[in-house]
Formats: sequence, structure tokens, C-alpha cells
Amino acid sequence: MFSDNIDEECEKIRDFLKTELRRGDYWYLVDAAWFKKWKKYVGFDQWDLASKGDSDEYPGPIDNSPLITDDSVLKDHLIDELDYILLPKDAWNFLQQKYGVLKSDKFILQREVIEQGMFKKHCKVEVYRLHLYLKKATDQQECINKEFSRVDTVESLELAMREEFGLSDDEEVRIWNKYMSNTYEHLSKPEQTLQEAGLYAGQVIVIETRNKNGSWPRGGSEEGFKVTAQRRQRINEEKERKNQVRYKLHRQHRSTGTRVSYM
Repeated sequence: MFSDNIDEECEKIRDFLKTELRRGDYWYLVDAAWFKKWKKYVGFDQWDLASKGDSDEYPGPIDNSPLITDDSVLKDHLIDELDYILLPKDAWNFLQQKYGVLKSDKFILQREVIEQGMFKKHCKVEVYRLHLYLKKATDQQECINKEFSRVDTVESLELAMREEFGLSDDEEVRIWNKYMSNTYEHLSKPEQTLQEAGLYAGQVIVIETRNKNGSWPRGGSEEGFKVTAQRRQRINEEKERKNQVRYKLHRQHRSTGTRVSYM
């Protein structure tokens, strides 16, 4: 139960916590109660020294169950440093190898660092992603709830909607941000991020396809999105790159028998 080198362990984590946020890096959520107990055990803060090395304070395996619903997704409205602690990858890997993770069916809560800000950019761990409601213009009774990153582009949203609704590459489409029952905004800039487009959680996004006679169901003459062979090749290459990154991350966690949650 006792750690032979808790002073070294403490210093390692202290150094890891100095890691700066960098876009594209992954950080991990750890239950704040577990981390508090760990700090007592290693004497992390001055007021923890009295309990340093006390077997009663040994934290045991990392237990993130207080953060997760019965459906194995992150609970809503959790607060940083009150409900959870964010750890950089090196700190997480060290603690995971040292203490393990409680129950193999519990998720590892991994989150990506994104760049936010309309004028002045800053990095932030995207703990909660955007949940959007996707619909077709011709059948708005069907609704798909799907999550996206705020730094995903309008193009990636369009492609996701094509896939969800089974629309082929040769179909020209337009997508709309539906504010109210009859208020729509055309999302026409493929390179724009969802954050830049002003989208927020819970919004309805509608996709329409050009009619055979060249008209649009919603009217107007604006051009839509097409998937050319060149564009499809670029999309596939980008998808393969992301798959390789995820595969590498999953291999890193395979030895523990745990799964990674992006929810």
C-alpha cells in the first residue's frame, strides 16, 4: 500500500501540472474527490503533510464514477476543480500506471484542447462539446442528436449530415441554422468554425438538397456544397489521419482494459 517514493511522485505530478495548454493536445478529467485524497496521501500541499504516507489516505484506483451517468456519459453542469481536475497526458499516464482505474467498464474521460476566441485566441480544454439537432428540410420530424467540437468546420458539419441522411456526393446541398419555427440562417462558409458561425448547444441544423429542376426547397438562388472527386480525396486523407491518431491513443490505453470516452 505504501509508496516507496511518494516525494518523487509528488514532484513528478507537480512538474506535469505546469504543462501549458496546446491546441490539439489531450487532457483528462479526474474526479476531484479522488485527487484530493491522493494529495493527502503524498503530502502535496503544506496542509497535507500531516497525513503524508498514511495508509488510511491511500487513494486506490482512480474512480471517475461520480462524474459519469448511468448511460456512461459525462454528467451535465460539472465544475472544474470542484467536481473534477484536469490533468495533462503525462500526469494522467503516470497516475494511471501507478494506481490503475477502477472497473474496466468505466470510461477514461479524455478531452481535446481547442483554440477559442473571436478576436484574441486562447487555448481551452473542451470538456463539453456541442450537441446539435440535425434535420432534413423535407422531413423535419426525423431528428438526429449529434455532438461536434466548437472548432469543427461548417464543412465537417455538412459532411456529417450527408452521412447521417445518406446523401450522395453528387447531390448539391445547403445547410441552415434554424433559430425559430420560421427563422433560418444560411451556413455558406465551409471553412468557418461552428464557433465562428455562432452555433450553440441545442440548435437545429437543417439540410436541403437541390431539386431536379434546379430550384431549392427553401427558394433562393445561392450555391450549395458539392463533393468533387478532389474534395473527396482530401476528406478521406484527413479522416485517415484522425483515425490513426485515435488508434494510437486507444493502443496506449489497451493494457489497462479501459475505454476512452469522447462524450
